[in-house]
Parts: sequence; C-alpha cells; structure tokens
Amino acid sequence: MTFGRRLRRRTSGVGTLWPDTTEALTEPTHDTKAIEDAPSRVPVLIGGKIKSVRVQPLAGVPTLKATISDDTGQVTIVFLGRRHVAGIETGRKILCEGVIGEQMGRRHMLNPAYRLL
Repeated sequence: MTFGRRLRRRTSGVGTLWPDTTEALTEPTHDTKAIEDAPSRVPVLIGGKIKSVRVQPLAGVPTLKATISDDTGQVTIVFLGRRHVAGIETGRKILCEGVIGEQMGRRHMLNPAYRLL
C-alpha cells in the first residue's frame, strides 16, 4: 500500500477545525470558540481582528507577535523565526487554529495555522 493510500485511510472521516465558509466574524461558526472561552492546551479555532503587530526578538531569534481580539478577550499569536508574515496586518480579520498556552498571565498561540478573511 502506498503512503498516499495509508494517509487517506487514516484521515478519512477525520474533519478539520476549519469552517466551510469564510463569512465575516459577525456570525461565528459552530467550531469557532470565543477567545475567552477557548481552553488552553487543546487544539482550538478562534477568530478575531488583528489589533497590533510587532517584531520582537526572543532569545536572539526574530519573532513576529500579533494580538488578536474579539468581543470577549484577546490572545497573542507568535510566529517564531519570522520578521514578516504575508497578510498579517493591523485591522485584518483572521481565523487561527492551534493550541493556546499561558505565560506570565498572558495567552499565546505559537505558530498557528491561519486563514485571512
């Protein structure tokens, strides 16, 4: 059996967290969690608007940090080793899929999969 067939067999029936539509975030999908309600250490899909973007070195490695906010709260998405990520700009709406962690009282999502809206 080829690798492709094994992969299709393993992933058949396994859905992703991405919603089927790319509607504006005024009407969240059933899979999207409010930032405040999103649990830590579990893969989640959150959505919101990019509030701020900054490049800040972390241990000598360039790091891009963007703060995402919705009506309930905010979370910082962190792209390690990047000074720029295409489309990550203040004011853009975004969906992010990843695991939220907490450090020093702030919530972070490292290297999330994302979709710009």
